[in-house]
Amino acid sequence: MSVNELAARSYTHQSSVSVVVSRLAEAKLVKRIRSTTDSRRLELSVTPAGRRLLKADFVTPQERLLGSLGRLTPERLAQFRSLVAEVVSRSGMDSETPPMFFEPAASQPSVQKK
Repeated sequence: MSVNELAARSYTHQSSVSVVVSRLAEAKLVKRIRSTTDSRRLELSVTPAGRRLLKADFVTPQERLLGSLGRLTPERLAQFRSLVAEVVSRSGMDSETPPMFFEPAASQPSVQKK
């Protein structure tokens, strides 16, 4: 598995996963191996020490969050979706193409400070 694949599976940004993978490699819990099919790609594999830790049934925060959403009633889940949609809309992030930081301020929503 590559860093990008791990990022996708863990619902985490690639750069964050890369930092964590570096720490895991330093702790000898994972190792990075150059791909035999693409020399630019590094494959990750879990070391025996890493496997021992995995057997401890660690659950990521993302898995806990997704699991809690799965335990909501259909009515509460609908309320949650509606609230998230409202927050996204009010933040101006509901367009198909999010604005870039260098675009004119007029195209971005104003942020109220307290």
